[in-house]
Amino acid sequence: MLDFPLRLSRSMRRLLGALCLAGVAPAYAASADESLLALEHAQARYEAMHDSAAYASGLLRVLYEDRAAVPETVEIANTHVRKSFKVPAAMTAMREAMAQTPDLPDEQAQALARIAKDWAQRDAALRALPESALAAEGEAMARRMAERQDADAIEALLPLMAEPALAEENVLAAERVYRLMEILVVEGHAQAKAEIELHGDDGLRSELIHIARATPAEYRALGQEREVERQRAMFRQRYVLSYLPPEEVRTLQSIYTSEAGRAKRDALVKAFAARNDADSLSALLGMVDAL
Repeated sequence: MLDFPLRLSRSMRRLLGALCLAGVAPAYAASADESLLALEHAQARYEAMHDSAAYASGLLRVLYEDRAAVPETVEIANTHVRKSFKVPAAMTAMREAMAQTPDLPDEQAQALARIAKDWAQRDAALRALPESALAAEGEAMARRMAERQDADAIEALLPLMAEPALAEENVLAAERVYRLMEILVVEGHAQAKAEIELHGDDGLRSELIHIARATPAEYRALGQEREVERQRAMFRQRYVLSYLPPEEVRTLQSIYTSEAGRAKRDALVKAFAARNDADSLSALLGMVDAL
């Protein structure tokens, strides 16, 4: 259990800023799907994909600070990442996928809309706090959790929700961009482009899309960052849940453990990941074409 927030890197502060600006869907959304998308910050998480190159460039600058190609490579990556990750298409894909799953009962859907309003208010309060206040807020949250009789239920609920998985997708996108930037810097733009074009689009798709998703943490350039971002997302969820009335926690638990709730959550994550794969490949191909 993570009781205290982790100190955020500069790139992560930018990412969280994007989350704040993006906001959430209206609390009293017309459907349970919209309420779930709001609770999970799905749109803000996909908008944060635009910072993938910025997230990855810090490590590139540290490891290859003496390489003249670094600034141009980072600029190319930033340009094509922002062009390629298409938020409206991603949101459409998530909505369509969720619409194919069974509906929640009306009572749960109505309760979920009410919870989404409470959730948005609490979450906005957390995001408004300066970084200097996060440690104290973490301590206060730990005390609230210690006093709750449903603390175990809250901890069990956290991994059932989608946002921790979406946070990992943010890092995966950055990992893919980093790997290509590293190749371009180490091998030089002309040589790297020739080798990549020799293997065609399938080479990039295999090496940087499919293999990157399956690569164990110890072999990733960004190391344990996927788990770090997962824990940060769970910290924010825990913060909100520590304030919610027990009946709202029980309602969320009943939704996320139900067949319909699990199906909607899984459909959201699967669609998000599929759009990440498609848009990541588009960004990588655009970077190569720009050389």
